[in-house]
Amino acid sequence: AQNAFMWFANAKRPLMREEHPSASVGDIGKLLGEAWRNMDEGARAEWNDKATADKERYERELAAFKAEHGETRAEKMKKERAAE
Repeated sequence: AQNAFMWFANAKRPLMREEHPSASVGDIGKLLGEAWRNMDEGARAEWNDKATADKERYERELAAFKAEHGETRAEKMKKERAAE
């Protein structure tokens, strides 16, 4: 699941590239971070809603996977390390 900033960044990155064609990948990231920091909570609401919906989708899919296959590989490895 993606967090709100990642939803925002993925949606706005093409626009930032158009506005700043000579900017490096790192510069685009800095511009996106600055835009995010300067955004008020009202403007962030759309992205927070997308992140919440994505997290709910992830949790549903994970529960379905666990119901069919049992624990995940990461959970198995964690148990094995704890047992050592």
